[in-house]
Amino acid sequence: MKYPALVLMAALILTNAGCAQRAARPTPVRAPETRIIPTGLHWYLTSAEKLAVHEQIYRYAADQILQNTANRKAGSWAVIADADETLLDNVEYQLWLAQSSQRYTEETWQPWVRKRRSVAVPGSRRFVERIVAAGGRIVVVTNRQQPICEDTAANLASERLTVEGVLCAQIDPGTGKSLNDKNPRFAAVQNGTALPGLPALEVVAWIGDNIGDFPGRSQQNSGPIGDFGRKFFILPNPMYGSWEGLPVP
Repeated sequence: MKYPALVLMAALILTNAGCAQRAARPTPVRAPETRIIPTGLHWYLTSAEKLAVHEQIYRYAADQILQNTANRKAGSWAVIADADETLLDNVEYQLWLAQSSQRYTEETWQPWVRKRRSVAVPGSRRFVERIVAAGGRIVVVTNRQQPICEDTAANLASERLTVEGVLCAQIDPGTGKSLNDKNPRFAAVQNGTALPGLPALEVVAWIGDNIGDFPGRSQQNSGPIGDFGRKFFILPNPMYGSWEGLPVP
């Protein structure tokens, strides 16, 4: 008769112990929320590949251009370069946007440009030095707007990127929109109407990070791909670009 009572007592003890164990389990603590850095920005900000590919492209571009201009008169030819993510690296601004959950606007971009904090893209300074030493001229055609053109030129100079001049985007007085088509400015460099004192130049190459940095090219018309690696040299930019407006297949 004693055994059933003992079994009952043991069961009660085990049940109480189980309840105590369940009650003692700590409540999960949710980790604090953190800003997610977009993958493209993460790559551009930290990867060894970014440094390698920029140095590689700039070295190859200079080799090709100097080979093709060996017999040209010094000062008669030019390379047209984009500014942002081509000569000047703005990853600091892009990181600030991501960390503050904002998107690009001229209202945040122009004050940042006026700080003149952009740094030279890896490989760009040596590229510019080689082109200038060989008798070429670098002309920057950028879609930075005219009010920050002077700051852009000063930032390029502070990074020891020697250029003949900077052609920024004008504002359409009728619509107030930026005139971002670079083709008229490309033509102005070629026909000598781009800048006071700058003669007509034979443009032998273009370098940029967006398809619109090359004459007649767009997301809808990439043109003959054989031009790339010969007179067109394109740098990777997974952070932003005209490709953002394309539909995802």
